[in-house]
Parts: sequence; structure tokens; C-alpha cells
Amino acid sequence: LRASGCRVILATDRNIEFLNSLAELCPEVHQVIVGHGVLVPMLRTRLGVTHSYPNRQFCVWSEREVELVKEYAPEPVSPVSLGSLRNALYVSSLRDDGKADTDRTNQICLVSSFVGLSKENQRRSRADERWLLREFLINAVRRLAQAWSLPVIVALKPQTMYAYTEGTDQKWDDERSYYTELLQGCGISFTKPDNPFETYQVVDNSAITLGLFVGPIVEGFGRGNVAMSTGVPRLDARFGSLPSAFHLTEASLARLEGQSLSQLLELREWLGGNSGRLMREYFLESATSYDPILQVRSIIARQLG
Repeated sequence: LRASGCRVILATDRNIEFLNSLAELCPEVHQVIVGHGVLVPMLRTRLGVTHSYPNRQFCVWSEREVELVKEYAPEPVSPVSLGSLRNALYVSSLRDDGKADTDRTNQICLVSSFVGLSKENQRRSRADERWLLREFLINAVRRLAQAWSLPVIVALKPQTMYAYTEGTDQKWDDERSYYTELLQGCGISFTKPDNPFETYQVVDNSAITLGLFVGPIVEGFGRGNVAMSTGVPRLDARFGSLPSAFHLTEASLARLEGQSLSQLLELREWLGGNSGRLMREYFLESATSYDPILQVRSIIARQLG
């Protein structure tokens, strides 16, 4: 780093321990660290090694995450509520392509959180916490698809998730087989994972999107879609969830199942109002603009002097 004359490192928080070492060894090099995905309390181990350095700027998605960092970081850290850079790129692509207003498709989108067939089968055989969440999610999708007579499209893990692993095509085959088995009887289709923004597009175009508390769900909710986290109440404190009106439990699933599909329009309209916008911004800053990228550029420019 010193030999190259590098003055600023832009990185994600996934490698926080390595970045801590760099901050100790090269304190003169500025660091801009950006949250790579939505934070959940379960990640408090990673947050527990997030330190404050004079030349470090730590950026997160929202005010909710600012609070989370301050709660779990071992020392005072002053993160910036920034938003999602990837979401900002998607929003910019819509503006450039003139596709900001698209018609909704009467379908249910399921956002995949598949982590590999062997690991999923292990969780299933042990019936561990993650499998309990996954089992409820699949059950919710199946019940709503049957109640509303809707097809299901599964948003597969994007190419970036598999970019540095071998056997990528095989992993997508496993992912498709996994959901085909679990959603038998539903009219099921899959996204094309080589399209970098197809998950975002499908979320924006679907009547409702379900998933665990993961990045595309929070980003979709932030853009004003009826995107819902699903889970078991006793696990929400570890795995996170959206507000109760947009988080399915067994009780709320039963209520939703008995409603008409048209009532989702009321939820979407509420999200567009003042109260809805405030709630969305609490979970994802600047969800409908290019501002997160402009902010990062501005931070880097200031550090370069």
C-alpha cells in the first residue's frame, strides 16, 4: 500500500478483521468501509470487532443499522447512514433505461437464501433454527400461492454470490431442484441469475415478495414494494425482521391468507404515504435515488483532500 501511494481503501465490512490490521499497520491510509448487506443482531460477533480509527469512515444502510452498530461495537463508533450501493446502481439503471414505472405481475416472488445443498440438508435433518425459518417461509409461500391462485417465481442467488466458487452452474441446478421439491404443486419459475439486477426487477414487478430478513427483501421494501420478512417470533431478535405489518408470523399469515389479493394495493399505497416513507427510510436510506453512490464519492474526495 505504501509503495503504491494508495491514500484511500474502499472495502466492505465482510473483511473487517483484516481491515483492522491494515488500520494498525498503515494508519495514514484512509478507509471507507461500506456494509455489504443488511445487518442482523446475529452478526454481533462481526460488529464486536468493528473499531473506530481516526482515518476510518464506517457506512451502513440505515438509521436502524446505526443503532445496531452503536449497541454491539466494543467502543464508540460513528457510522454514516448511507443506503445500499447496489440498490442505488439498480435505481440508476432504471432511470437510464426509462423503466422506472413497470406493470405488476400477479405472482409471488420468493427471495432465495440457499447456501448449498449439503448445508441445507444438514439443517433440515437437524431441524435447526435456520431450517425452522426456511420451513415457515416455504409454507407461507405455498399457502398464499394456493389461496390466491398465483404462480411463484424464485429469485435465485445472483452470480456475484457464486463468482469465486467452482461448479457455479451445478449450484444453480441444486438451488432449482431444492425449491422445486419444496414447492411441489405451485407453478414455479426461476430468475436468470446472470442478469445482475433481475432479482430487483422481479421484486418490483411482483404482487408480493417473501423472504427471510435479507438484503433484497429490505431493499425491495425500501423502494416501496410489498416485501415481507417471514419468521418465528422467538427468533426475530437474532435474525431480524421488518415491522410487524410487513413481517409474517403464523398468526399474521392466517390473516393475510384470508384477505383478497387487491388488499395488497392498500399496503403499497400506505408505503407511499408519509408514515410509510419514514418507516422505509428507517430500514433503508435513499432507496429510490443515486445518493448513496454520490455520498461515497464525496467521502473519498474529502479524504483525498
